[in-house]
Amino acid sequence: MRARSTARGRGPHKGAPADEPDGNAIGRSRGGLTTKIHLVSDARCRPLVIYLTAGQAGDAPAFPPVMARLRVPRRRGRPRTRPNLVLTDKAYFSRAVRLHLRKRVIRAVSQCRPVNVVTGFVAPAAAVGHRHSTATHTNSGTR
Repeated sequence: MRARSTARGRGPHKGAPADEPDGNAIGRSRGGLTTKIHLVSDARCRPLVIYLTAGQAGDAPAFPPVMARLRVPRRRGRPRTRPNLVLTDKAYFSRAVRLHLRKRVIRAVSQCRPVNVVTGFVAPAAAVGHRHSTATHTNSGTR
């Protein structure tokens, strides 16, 4: 019988350390203990939301909590909670994220994976060949 290697992501070291509370955003991924930073910025690259998750957590499940924390400042009145436009990278371009944005009537733009408007088919990421970005940008213009 052969022993399993924990380097392949199996065994007791997968996920967050056992003594770590759930809300600490420390998780285990290929590089060891890591944290993911989900950033929303405006058109001038000023941060609007910074949200931390564990390193092994997916990006798309973090999208609704990030958008719930979004407040786009205005010159007068309450901040807006719905931007005109969201520019995402391929990590945030799942069907669930697109549906979330469609329900909130927010235009989504992704340079990584084009969607056929008629069929809804998403081109494979390998077929597109764009560079990756890690931030989510919002257009903070007023309507």
